[in-house]
This record gives sequence, structure tokens and C-alpha cells, in this order.
Amino acid sequence: RRVAGADPMMRTLLEERIGHLKARPGCEFSDDVRRLLRTRLTSHRCSADDTAELLAMHRRTLSRHLKGNGLGYRGIKNEIRFEIARQLLQDTQASLAQISAALGYSEASAFTRAFRRWSGQTPTAWRTEGHHE
Repeated sequence: RRVAGADPMMRTLLEERIGHLKARPGCEFSDDVRRLLRTRLTSHRCSADDTAELLAMHRRTLSRHLKGNGLGYRGIKNEIRFEIARQLLQDTQASLAQISAALGYSEASAFTRAFRRWSGQTPTAWRTEGHHE
């Protein structure tokens, strides 16, 4: 889609930069999705459709790329949620309700169930034990 007032020179420069970044060894598509989720998960909507749109592709294309690496969108999103949850539990005094809301859960109990699935213990127990990475 064309954007009114867009700078074609800037687009060309950005496309070249993206091409260089993609060409780096070890740079995988799933890493791009992880980076995007890390920056957006706590402050924006992060559905697969939203993520695909940000990556300028169709939702099915996003799924196909991830499946090619043996991954799924939901699994990556949960991986990043768990990573952020551990960081918030470790580095802040935020309540479980605040953390669950920041991670997009409708209520703290849903977050607690998910965290127990990921770690084998409740967020409160994990925090109390003082896990450090």
C-alpha cells in the first residue's frame, strides 16, 4: 500500500537495512517474531493477525514460516510471556494482578495456571524462592 507523503528514498534505505539484517548468520524468522513480541506484548495487542500485519504478510504466511521451523505462534507467544513474567516477578514488586494484566490475561488466576504449567510452581512460590537467572 502506498502511504501519502512517504519518502521513497527512506523506504529503499530501510529495505536494504532489513535485507542486511536478515542475511546475518543465525537470524531466523522466529527470532524476528520473538523480538516483535518482546517489544509489544505488554503494551499492544499481539494476536497472530496483528503480528502478521506488522510483518507485512498474511496470517497464514506467518504460520507457514513458523511451522517450517517446527514452531507455532502460540508457543512463541507463551515463551515470551513466561520470559517477561519471570523478569517482572524477579525485578519488581508488581502484584500478580498487575503482571497478569500486563501480559494480557483476563484475570490473575489464568496467569497463575499458565505460570504453573510453564514452571511447575505458582508465581508466588517462584518469587518467594528468589529464582535468579
